[in-house]
Amino acid sequence: MPRFLAIPLLLALLVPAFAEPPDPSADVKAVLQQLFDAAAKDDKAALQKIMNASQIPDAGNWIRGTFPGENGEVVARFFDLAAKSTARDNAAFSALAKKGVTIKEVRCWAAPDKAPAGSAARTLLRLMVKPVPLYSATLKVADPAQEIEFGFFVIIDGKPRFFSDRFVDDLCSPAPCKNEMKRLSAALYGFETKNKRLALTTGELEFPKEGEDKGKPECGFCREGNREYVYLYPVRGDATEMNEIVAFDPAPHPDDTRVVLFFVGRTDTMSEESFRKELLDQFARNRPTVELRLKEARAGTAAPGEDPKKKAEVLEGLLKLEDSMRNAK
Repeated sequence: MPRFLAIPLLLALLVPAFAEPPDPSADVKAVLQQLFDAAAKDDKAALQKIMNASQIPDAGNWIRGTFPGENGEVVARFFDLAAKSTARDNAAFSALAKKGVTIKEVRCWAAPDKAPAGSAARTLLRLMVKPVPLYSATLKVADPAQEIEFGFFVIIDGKPRFFSDRFVDDLCSPAPCKNEMKRLSAALYGFETKNKRLALTTGELEFPKEGEDKGKPECGFCREGNREYVYLYPVRGDATEMNEIVAFDPAPHPDDTRVVLFFVGRTDTMSEESFRKELLDQFARNRPTVELRLKEARAGTAAPGEDPKKKAEVLEGLLKLEDSMRNAK
């Protein structure tokens, strides 16, 4: 064979080996289209058959291996219930089909930082032990004219599997953190009542250990590092504003929110953006007072019952925390 023919032939044989693998998004779109087609025809048997084929095989074990600890149990319980009754999902497809729906696009979310802030995709990916790509679809609805996000699917054994996001709110409920924060608030109030001064650190506080209360309150969403809430010593004392933040989650929840405790004793949930803005404004208002109290503490002056050296360390910590937050990207 001539050399000028051998080279193109060799390249032709090698091209399939280097071809890109098929895009799972096309498979997800195809399954979704089948579901909507069956729903539009009101073919309940076909709809149920496609739904059954799209379920996660051995869902309990897959979920517990994907989500750690209690989160895995929450999701597994949801899927156990969902497997026993798919009527709600079928009704959702039928309702969309009747409104006239077309699939605009299917997108893949493979990492938390690639998904929109506050989205269910980012929340789920953050909760996973190792992120599993999630596929969502943008649907165009004719009546009324609108676009909605539909999720999710995961690829298991090369096939799209339906992975509902209806349990996300349960996983990200702030209720447990608010309850823990209320324990912290009660301990702070108890300390002030007993000692006639504000606590410098949570190390000075006493927490009940009976029943379900087990020592210091902790954030249940922090899987790594320090889980204790961040406490901010109120440098203005009794003159502290009622809506000043005195404690907060050590890290954002998976849905980009934090539970905070205000000086008045109220707890609330704030978006990460609002939290950072509010806290930085608070730092700016209090900085002159912090610097004044730090100068006094270094000179050995402190309120009755306070250790000047310890107080200086706490105040230095406040300044470092402010600087680190302002320097953070």
